[in-house]
Amino acid sequence: MFENFYPNQSENAQRFVEALRQTAGPVQKPLLRKSGDPDARLVPLQNVTTARLQGHFLKYKDRPEEAVRNAEEVFQTVSYDQ
Repeated sequence: MFENFYPNQSENAQRFVEALRQTAGPVQKPLLRKSGDPDARLVPLQNVTTARLQGHFLKYKDRPEEAVRNAEEVFQTVSYDQ
């Protein structure tokens, strides 16, 4: 999904996946697997929706390095105080 938002950024895509792995801890459910690679490691999914990932990528539109640096935000709880 990262590369859909940031074309030609495969190195940053790998860094983003690694940042998610480090932040989330043990794998509970699969999130991303490189197509056609049955040995690819799974990224943990802990209450992370596709919409949340997309929102993260849109927040850092045109700034893939910042998306990677702030990957932990994907796991943060969103509060809607009124």
